[in-house]
Amino acid sequence: MNRGNNFRGNRRGGRGRGRGGFRGRGRGGNREKGGFQSNFHIQPEKLCETEACITEYISSCEGFSGVLKSCYSDFHVNEINLNKEVGVITNQQIPEAFKLKKLEKPPTETPMAQISQEKWDAILVMLESKDEVKVELDVTEFTKDQRSEVHQQLKDIFREKIVSSTVVDGESKTIQLQKFSKNASMRNQSVQWPKECGEYVHFLLSKENLDTMDAVMKLGNVLHIKSSAFNYAGVKDRRAKTTQWLSLRKVEPWKLLFKTKCYKNMHVGNITFKDKPLKLGQLWGNRFKIALRNVTADETLINTALESLKEKGFINYYGLQRFGNDKEVPTFKIGIKLLQGNFKEAVNLILKPKKCENPTLDITLAKIIYEESGNAKKACEKLNRHTSCIESTLLQALAKHASTDYVTALEAVPRNTRLLYIHSYQSLVWNEVVSKRIKQFGLLPIVGDLVLIEEDNADQMETNSTVESNCNEQSKDKEELDKSEKESMNTETATDLNAEEKINETETIVAENEETEEMTDNPPKVKILTEDDLKNYTIFDIVLPLPGHNVIYPNNEIKKIYEDILARHGFRLEMPKQKVKSYSLSGNYRKLIELPQDLEWKCIKYNQPRDLLIRSDFEEMIKIKEPEDPKDGKFNSLVVKFNLVSSSYATMALREILKIDTSTQTHIKLNKYHETPNTEPAKEVTSNSLLTDKDKFEAFKMAVFGDNEVEDEENSSKRKIDEVETVVFKKMKVEDEKKKDEGIKTQASLV
Repeated sequence: MNRGNNFRGNRRGGRGRGRGGFRGRGRGGNREKGGFQSNFHIQPEKLCETEACITEYISSCEGFSGVLKSCYSDFHVNEINLNKEVGVITNQQIPEAFKLKKLEKPPTETPMAQISQEKWDAILVMLESKDEVKVELDVTEFTKDQRSEVHQQLKDIFREKIVSSTVVDGESKTIQLQKFSKNASMRNQSVQWPKECGEYVHFLLSKENLDTMDAVMKLGNVLHIKSSAFNYAGVKDRRAKTTQWLSLRKVEPWKLLFKTKCYKNMHVGNITFKDKPLKLGQLWGNRFKIALRNVTADETLINTALESLKEKGFINYYGLQRFGNDKEVPTFKIGIKLLQGNFKEAVNLILKPKKCENPTLDITLAKIIYEESGNAKKACEKLNRHTSCIESTLLQALAKHASTDYVTALEAVPRNTRLLYIHSYQSLVWNEVVSKRIKQFGLLPIVGDLVLIEEDNADQMETNSTVESNCNEQSKDKEELDKSEKESMNTETATDLNAEEKINETETIVAENEETEEMTDNPPKVKILTEDDLKNYTIFDIVLPLPGHNVIYPNNEIKKIYEDILARHGFRLEMPKQKVKSYSLSGNYRKLIELPQDLEWKCIKYNQPRDLLIRSDFEEMIKIKEPEDPKDGKFNSLVVKFNLVSSSYATMALREILKIDTSTQTHIKLNKYHETPNTEPAKEVTSNSLLTDKDKFEAFKMAVFGDNEVEDEENSSKRKIDEVETVVFKKMKVEDEKKKDEGIKTQASLV
């Protein structure tokens, strides 16, 4: 825990630092009215793998120890598009195709049939005039398309020198023209876009220690564009170096390249032009480059484990990030309540105060008040006006609407977050089913298993099948993002495992390789295997359904496993549609086993815990030197590179070779490998003092107080004995603590 005079800014806004090392809070920080507050931190107890039903392995290879995500620079992710091209920044140049033509002097005679010579002359005079002059064109008889054509032709001829706008006054319509000025209407001021270039600018964004939402907000700030204007195929984790595609409509490339240079942890490059924007889910998967530090195995064991992973793959579990950062209220518990229609209990779980939260923060105080009183308005009085998070949004919605209108209040929570809760439950069920299926039936297809009918779609079943529906979801989420400008539910706050700040592996909205949601009204078609089919399929072809009302379940004992798991929470296999449509599950299918593609690895030695082990694509482009591999280095590391399809978790692939829990707390402990332990052997001593000898202590008391028979004197003596014993015990405790610090082990006291 950070202690002392160390005040930290939070959330939106910059952090000012004055003399003496104090940090002021930026705009939007959680702050109690009246001043600063100290940094508070209790590490939340987090889910371990068994609690997320992650229990089985494919191979019997021996595992080994290695630290995952010791630094954010140890985890690199590059998007792979639908053409299976890895997104790598290779240039930061304005494309040759994009050249804004210089504006030629406008002709003296009108080139437009819609504008008379008299009006054309007036336009030319207006351009030369120093006064603010307007020219009006009567377009009452024009159709909308004809008016649009006039605007476009004027733009082609005069570009940004003239601003045109349609004015409606009752039945009459006019097009007003005026010379461009800062005070003029901004409508139709866009530059002349080259006809040979698509109107959507696609570019690669390389970022460090930023999630996609943070990056989009920062880009929007310098470009003066709303966050909702950005389109992307997937959302990327914060604690990593990532490269992904984004798109914007008609933004000049020079602005992207030069206005974003103020950010040292974001870089834009590889600008191209297309006719359509990016849509959520339009990618094949991701390329991972991951460094594991302090690897304990020799190269023979490492090679054996990775060759097994290359050949046999890994169980396609949902990783721990899927289920939230806090064991106290994992996301699937909220999902269960939403699916049950217990909206009040779902709200109470979201607003439940947690043991790890700072009790002086305004949002924590508000949640405590709501838990005790159920009064949302009273709770909102504690909120700072800049506080922006899921809980504050929900409280304000409860205060605005009837305090018992939980369904309406929940609508204020971003839709993607609400989907996260119910998908988390789906994922938990899927994990438990796959564990039992492998434990009971092994790694061979059995009669009644499911396979996709169209094999060509196997890799994309959780991507392409959801693109269309997710496009609509993305637009809805962007509207919500514009309102709050930030979803701040449990996004990661730590830069690496060495930090003393709160480490949040939730990656709930921002998972390591999770671009699409498993809900679609049109899941892929599947086939139920017969005895004759078994010879034609392998375990790599088998899929298992995520529960929903529009999926088929295996026609074997696996179906009963689904029934039993769902029944525990009061659900049926059919998962019937709910009255509140947002919380209905249609379901989908997921591969049982995944094979990493283009798998490669190498061992590297290093000397310092934070030595750079992997270069990013941007660092390669600017010729940053390749990390050294000192042959006499103190520590061993393993750098692994591979491709995974969307919605598969890299941590689950690494789990298969390490055979250790991938939870954050496990790797925080492992990350202390470089700390110097106390190597002095503990000395065990036997004390002969009266503190450890009961008889001697009784004799000591008799010598001091004697054997008084008078009751008052006896009571007085007892009080004195109590006082002496208190002093003695305090002294004994201090001595014991001192001996512990000196590495001396003391036997237990007999007193």
